[in-house]
Amino acid sequence: MSNVHWSHSVHHDGSPCYVTPQNPYSFGSTITLKLRTGLNTPIERVFVRTNPDGEQHMIPMQPGNEDAVARWWEADIPLKMVRNNYRFYILTTEGGWWLTAAGMVRYTPPDATDFKILAQYHAPTWVHDSVFYQIFPDRFADGDPDNNVYDNEYLCYGKHVAARPWGELPGHLWSQEQLNSLAVICGESSSIWITWRISV
Repeated sequence: MSNVHWSHSVHHDGSPCYVTPQNPYSFGSTITLKLRTGLNTPIERVFVRTNPDGEQHMIPMQPGNEDAVARWWEADIPLKMVRNNYRFYILTTEGGWWLTAAGMVRYTPPDATDFKILAQYHAPTWVHDSVFYQIFPDRFADGDPDNNVYDNEYLCYGKHVAARPWGELPGHLWSQEQLNSLAVICGESSSIWITWRISV
C-alpha cells in the first residue's frame, strides 16, 4: 500500500500539456489552463486565481478527461495584462490547498511564487536551438586538489570536519573545453559562493 499523499499527484507547468495555445501569447487573447490530479483524491472543486489590475479573481475549473491514473481540470483565462500571474486554489474535504510554481501549500502564498504567462513576448529565434548550462563552480570540478580540506583537519563547532569532493572556479575554467565539445552555445556561471567546504 502506498503512503504517498494525494497532493503529490497534483501538477501543472507551462508545457503544451497544460497551457494552450503556446507562446507567443497575444495581449487580450484567451488561453486554456489544465491541471492534473490523481483519480482518488478528496478534491471537490478547483479554481484558477488571477489578479488582473491587482484585484483577485477566481475562475472555476471544470473536470475534463480522465485516463487510467489521472483526472484533468480545465479553465479558460483571458490575458488582460502583459504579465499574467495565476495559481490554483483546490477545495477538498480536508480544507483548502494552493498550488503555485513553488508547490502545494496550505497557507495563502505570496504572488512571487505564482505561475506566470507573458503576453507579447517573443523569444529570440536562436534560443530554441541553444543549449544552456548553469554551472555551480563549488561543485562542478576539482581544479586544484592541493587546497582541499582533509578529514579531521580541524574542528568546527567542536566537531571534526569531513571532506567532500566539491570543486571550485579553476575546475570550471579547466573544463571549458569539455563544455565546448558538448556544443554549448551559451554558458552561464551566474553565481559564485565563497563558502566552507566542510560537513559537520
